[in-house]
Amino acid sequence: MSLFVPVVHIGEREGGYVIGVSRGEPYFSDIPKLWKKHARSTSSRTFEESSLTEIIGEFAIHFPDDCS
Repeated sequence: MSLFVPVVHIGEREGGYVIGVSRGEPYFSDIPKLWKKHARSTSSRTFEESSLTEIIGEFAIHFPDDCS
């Protein structure tokens, strides 16, 4: 079993990406708890927006299996 988990880059206001998390991952059991806690929440933080190229590049570094 695996889940597709939405992720938001620190340099964007709303996310548009998902990563796959399989049952064997050590943090798999945390996903439902985090979803329940943060679903439909909005961010009040201020940030400097990143370019699309920066966002894609950083996701490729951190989640290489999800960028192919």
